[in-house]
Amino acid sequence: MEKNLVAAGVGSYGYRSGPLLFSAETIRLVDRVLPGTSSLDEKVKRLVETNRKMRKDIEEMEQSVYTRRQKSEAHAATLNGSGLAAVDELSKDAAKQLAELKFKLQEAERENTNQQGNVAISVFSHIQNMTADTVGAQTASANKQ
Repeated sequence: MEKNLVAAGVGSYGYRSGPLLFSAETIRLVDRVLPGTSSLDEKVKRLVETNRKMRKDIEEMEQSVYTRRQKSEAHAATLNGSGLAAVDELSKDAAKQLAELKFKLQEAERENTNQQGNVAISVFSHIQNMTADTVGAQTASANKQ
């Protein structure tokens, strides 16, 4: 066995029924980490309890990281899936609106052409009437003289 071993009782944890042996170096490390006047047994209990709390915290943090990753992946998948669908939907809407505007433009151009034709016919009719009136007036004035 090793020299410098010291007996220490475990107390209420009940891992062993008798005292445990710690090396002098282990006892110095425990005293350095947990200075004070409490017994070695109490210091070991605090170390064990701190270890349990730290493990529990680590498990909670790992679970939190796992949950965040899952949410992030789900969000990214949603963005990739529905994001493209939304872009496709917007593209379809834009194409539909563009087609409607082109159709309205064609109708407006047709109506404009028809109105120009109507105006031209009307002007031509007025010119013919005025020409006929002028010729008639000239003939009447020539007959009076």
